[in-house]
Amino acid sequence: MDPNTGQLVEEEHGDLLSLETAARQSASLVVSPSSQLEARPASPKYDEQVTFQLPDSFNEQEENVENIDSSTPKHVGDHRDPSAASSRSQTKGEFRETKRRRGELPKSGSLRKGTSQITPPSPLKDGRNNTPSSQAGYRYKQLEEMESTNECPTVLSIEIFVETRETYLPDPKQDAVKAVALVYQKQRRRRSSEKSVLDLVVCDKGIPKGFLSSIKRRHALSEDTNYFVNGDETALIRMAAARIIEADPDIIVGYEIQSLSVGYLNDRLALLQPGESFLRLISRSPTIPSNSETLSDEYGQLHASGLHSAGRILLNLWRILRSELKLNIYTFHNCVHALTRRRVPHFTHAQLTAWFQEDFSKFRCFEHLILRAVLNLEMMVCLDLVGRTCELAKVYGIDFFSVITRGSQYRVESLLLRLAHTQNYILISPSKSQVANQSAMECLPLVMEPESRFYTSPVLVLDFQSLYPSMVMAYNLCYSTLVGHVEGSSVASSLGVLSKYEARSLFEGDVPSDELTVSPNGSLFSSANVRKGVLPRMLQEILDTRQMLKKSMKELKPHQKALYRLLNSRQFALKLLANVTYGYTAAGFSGRMPCAELADAIVQFGRVTMENAIKIVESNQKWQAKVVYGDTGEYFVVSFSSSAPCTDSTLFSSPS
Repeated sequence: MDPNTGQLVEEEHGDLLSLETAARQSASLVVSPSSQLEARPASPKYDEQVTFQLPDSFNEQEENVENIDSSTPKHVGDHRDPSAASSRSQTKGEFRETKRRRGELPKSGSLRKGTSQITPPSPLKDGRNNTPSSQAGYRYKQLEEMESTNECPTVLSIEIFVETRETYLPDPKQDAVKAVALVYQKQRRRRSSEKSVLDLVVCDKGIPKGFLSSIKRRHALSEDTNYFVNGDETALIRMAAARIIEADPDIIVGYEIQSLSVGYLNDRLALLQPGESFLRLISRSPTIPSNSETLSDEYGQLHASGLHSAGRILLNLWRILRSELKLNIYTFHNCVHALTRRRVPHFTHAQLTAWFQEDFSKFRCFEHLILRAVLNLEMMVCLDLVGRTCELAKVYGIDFFSVITRGSQYRVESLLLRLAHTQNYILISPSKSQVANQSAMECLPLVMEPESRFYTSPVLVLDFQSLYPSMVMAYNLCYSTLVGHVEGSSVASSLGVLSKYEARSLFEGDVPSDELTVSPNGSLFSSANVRKGVLPRMLQEILDTRQMLKKSMKELKPHQKALYRLLNSRQFALKLLANVTYGYTAAGFSGRMPCAELADAIVQFGRVTMENAIKIVESNQKWQAKVVYGDTGEYFVVSFSSSAPCTDSTLFSSPS
């Protein structure tokens, strides 16, 4: 393989092989997007760093400026004029700034105009309009600067009070909304110390005198806190929508947003004013209907909020806490105690209604309503929900809402797509019938029967660090490196989702036999010298970046808690991504691009590595150890000697 172009080279003649020819020889499941591609430029991320080349016209005009400067008489000795040197530097700076204003010179750190990230380099010989080798355009910043200037989404907590009938639960068809509490922050920066703002919208009856002052002191609210009194229920709902538009939050959250928050207001307004939608009123495009309003999101109603408003994210905090916490019951007061260690009283709807109907006790109803809205934000802060989800979205390259609602396959495929495009690959899109008709997966991980007894000797638990990702990187296992099957196997006529596959004799072709890796399940993979796989590249980058982040976390000072949480969120995202990569290749039922041969090879290599490690432990007479249990990537060792197996480095040698 040529290190500069990434092309396959014949050893005898040194001729370049086209990607189309190499794809036919390797029977790859990853297809090259262009058949006319002659040479791929070196990827700056994995091969070498390529400097940005300025247009020729700019270089010529820059030389003219330098010639003009050089033609001016220069002072010799100690009589040089410093104003002349400063004027020449100002001339160059003004010239560059003029070119940037005209659009003839791209800004530093920006992409070149009119380029594509998936289009291969142009075959033109003069080099005009070629796809640049480096399209990243990243600008590195110090972590302190990034933390202080980065903006995070604003969150608004909304809770409502409904005057119910006796002991019945709130029903939008019969029970009216009497008050709405909105709590939010105006500042978007992460390290902002600005207090939250409360907007209390009530109907018919005003609030007691001095009530807002006590609420501000009790919950440390901003001085911008205010309340609004409306004559009827329709005006109250519209005023609440107007206050949301004024606050302009990115995220709207409620503990039970479907039944006791935004969903209730939407159903109530549709009943009072047919044809009018509360979700449309609070959206960022109230005059233009969004596509999500017409869709029936049955999955979202059962697993998320089920509500959609253009330009805003609606979160059901109760469902999020079910995945974040492990509790016996997920009531509001129980979740608050689990996160904040604070006891909150529980009041029934009948008790709150009775307090609201009396002038001397209705402030208790408002106080409980405001408390729920404030505690929603406090629970999100305790979980670092917004900051952590933002970091996950940045790492995965997907939107905020998809991090919460979508599965692990969506995250892996997002990163895999971007990396495959840099290598001039495109991912296949098999149909559901093709996925269902492919060969069944046959290999199973090693799970030993435990030897149950009371052990008086120490029991060591040895765990492989990233077993399956290590197998992928060590043996170069990938869709793009899968060649086929060993001749004579029962599934030699099929490969992945390809039902009819005619394997050629690779030993007679251009790929030498010593550059092939035969997996225990009978599949053939090319070595990294022939073609570096996309999955090994991705996992190597993920694990290296995670180690770098963990090292940076250890070097932080004790007072840098915000930065520590940020780095911890990023390394946790990378850990999740590396652990679910194997599951993406083995998702034979719901996966978009599963491959039975690749998944079986990963499992079988891991099983063989485990078996070899067990043989090393039990065959050493010095250790006098025995493996009593093993499961996938870990095993339990009973040592009857003072020399423990964990002190020997040969046990942890690389599988490659």
